[in-house]
Amino acid sequence: MSYWKGRNITKAFYAALGIALVLDGLLLLQMVPGALRFTLYDNMLPVPYGAVSILSLEAIIVLALIPPAIAFRRGHEVITDLKYQSRIFLQVYPSIAASAQSTVEALSASASLVERPLRDLIRALANSYRLTGDLEGSFRRVFGDAPRDVRILLSAIPVAGRSGGRAKEVLEVISRYAAELDRMEYTLFNRLRSYAMVVYMGVAVYGVVTGVGVSVASTFSGFALPGSQGLSPLTLVQMLGFMYYALLVLSAASAYVLAKIIDDYAPRSLEYFAFLSALGSTLMVISVAAMHGPGL
Repeated sequence: MSYWKGRNITKAFYAALGIALVLDGLLLLQMVPGALRFTLYDNMLPVPYGAVSILSLEAIIVLALIPPAIAFRRGHEVITDLKYQSRIFLQVYPSIAASAQSTVEALSASASLVERPLRDLIRALANSYRLTGDLEGSFRRVFGDAPRDVRILLSAIPVAGRSGGRAKEVLEVISRYAAELDRMEYTLFNRLRSYAMVVYMGVAVYGVVTGVGVSVASTFSGFALPGSQGLSPLTLVQMLGFMYYALLVLSAASAYVLAKIIDDYAPRSLEYFAFLSALGSTLMVISVAAMHGPGL
């Protein structure tokens, strides 16, 4: 279907736009000397040098992720709409099919009761069945690239077509199942959304605690015992950069869990990762600046 091909083209466009934004961000940082610097942690791992470099690196990451995140969010919204519309369609289709003269007539009449994009797919199914007379083949051609949940639900149409005189009973069972599935998914989604706040708070607390911990370590390094050597300013900066990398790992893992459990759509982890990493790094830098000053 051209609809799914168009969605893939949109993703490719946003991916190219994301690369362009990254290049623009790098050029912009070149205009601000010292905005993005790195130092070697333990002589091996390059880490951002100080709070300003952390914010600059985070800005590059977010700028790179925003365009594909928007594209994937739009794709997920379309898939979610299709799932919802397919459940609504199966709740009204049995009544129309019972009074229609044929399956083609029932599909054409019920298509006007749902919104796009499902309306276009149902009409395409009706037209294909009218021309070929093969309901199962037409269903595979039209819905072959549709999401798996949508295909499973709407496969009730060709199943009912094969059942002959028991088509009404099959469609009524599917209709009740679709109604219960709709209510259950709505309740589950709202409950999982409330649980997501725990993940947000966890990343936020990590950012604050990291900033406070580095600031406290910096304070106590100035009170080293005679004969001992406190932490050097460079070591503290490297520690902060290393903790920022740990924040990125925590944000990536949390983003994947949120995308899979709440949305059941892994590509949306880019959006969650951009938000969580920006939240944690901003609070980390703010806590460092509040306790230690902007010099670290």
